[in-house]
Amino acid sequence: MATKTQKGLRIENLTTVQRALRKISPDAHRGLKEASGRIAQQVISKATARASARAQGAKAAQSLRPRAGDAPTIALGGARYPFALGAEFGGGRTQRTRQFPPWRGSGRGSGYFLWPTVRDLSGYINDQYMDALDDALATAERAA
Repeated sequence: MATKTQKGLRIENLTTVQRALRKISPDAHRGLKEASGRIAQQVISKATARASARAQGAKAAQSLRPRAGDAPTIALGGARYPFALGAEFGGGRTQRTRQFPPWRGSGRGSGYFLWPTVRDLSGYINDQYMDALDDALATAERAA
């Protein structure tokens, strides 16, 4: 069952549905993964554009990459970008983190480029993922 919440969309037992899709219809599962990748790529594109406002953010945004999976997932940072999380979330509390913009907290205003983009595109993400899940379930039904 899907329900709208204050934070977005909550789908109960989604992992059970995704696991069942893998067993019932590999084509349906593949379609869901591909749609998740397209959604993640769209978020990355918008976040990269937003990050270009700051040099450190633009460099950190180069590390954004979609992760393969049943749900849209984005990775940030890595060995070549050890500063990426500081560029996204800020710092300033210790000597080591003063090179980053100020920390914005962990609430609704957190983040500088990725999380604001996710919040802005939450309606798009929800709609696209629900459409992909509907398509995957329809494909699985035809295969069964």
